[in-house]
Amino acid sequence: DDALAAYQKAAELDPSYADAFFGAGIIQVQRHQPAQAVASLKHSLELRPDYLPAQVPLTWLLASSPDATVRDPKLALTFGERSVALTLDRDPSALDALGAALAANGNFERAAQSVQRALDLIGANADPTAPGVNVPPATVTGPMRARLALYRLGRPFIDAP
Repeated sequence: DDALAAYQKAAELDPSYADAFFGAGIIQVQRHQPAQAVASLKHSLELRPDYLPAQVPLTWLLASSPDATVRDPKLALTFGERSVALTLDRDPSALDALGAALAANGNFERAAQSVQRALDLIGANADPTAPGVNVPPATVTGPMRARLALYRLGRPFIDAP
């Protein structure tokens, strides 16, 4: 509660402070408050359009939220494609989120390709010093492989509530 209150106070004191809205959004994600998280993350991106840390979680929420009223596959695809472009197609997390957005839009073949690219980058030990690269720990490959299997079956990924 203290962290969320601090971010909200920071946003109140400086409504142009994108990081305050981002921080609030991440806490709202962790608290399973998807509608509030989407609003906070969208606002952070209105203030700072190329802010990658907000784009990837927003892509996930819009593509795969268990709350159907929060999902917006077309907007998820917009943010997912932008994230991958900003990272020059080298960030496994962005590629995985794009896969979810593609699958949410019914493009399962491209979704599978995106997640496979993410897994290939992790397997190839993508250069973590390259600009914009965020190599996740190996423990994420299991869930990535599970999503890849869903996409190959023609099914989107919906996060657990």
